[in-house]
Amino acid sequence: MIRARTLLLVDGASDVPLGAHAATLARDHGVALDVVAPPFERMDPPPGHTVAGRLQRILEIDPDFDAILVHRDAEAQSLGERDGEIHVALAASGVALPRASIVPVRMTEAWLLLDETAIRRVAGRPSGTADLGLPRLQEIETIVDPKKMLR
Repeated sequence: MIRARTLLLVDGASDVPLGAHAATLARDHGVALDVVAPPFERMDPPPGHTVAGRLQRILEIDPDFDAILVHRDAEAQSLGERDGEIHVALAASGVALPRASIVPVRMTEAWLLLDETAIRRVAGRPSGTADLGLPRLQEIETIVDPKKMLR
């Protein structure tokens, strides 16, 4: 099996679990990803919010990656626009590593709404039975503000 130390750039801490999903998908194709998701919120000085800024900052600290995964929520942009933004940022950085874009059409948090067990555990009520009013699978992509629903 091929091993690849992989940098995961995400919008926020709630997106870090995407690394485990990417590793599972890669493993199914014969690649073992060692995913590193830097804690940008704890860096001093902070790297900013752009893909280019975060990439530059982490590569100053740790340049030893074999691949890059970049997650950006689509928000009001199309998949093509977000993917283009990621491509331009990586090209501007001069990094010539294999890369993949992860661009959900809706915020990644929408998918958390499908995991009732995890929601109950995080809320400190793992044995709770009250109806949480969670959406059905078919409704997930229509939720405009999943973070609000999770609150």
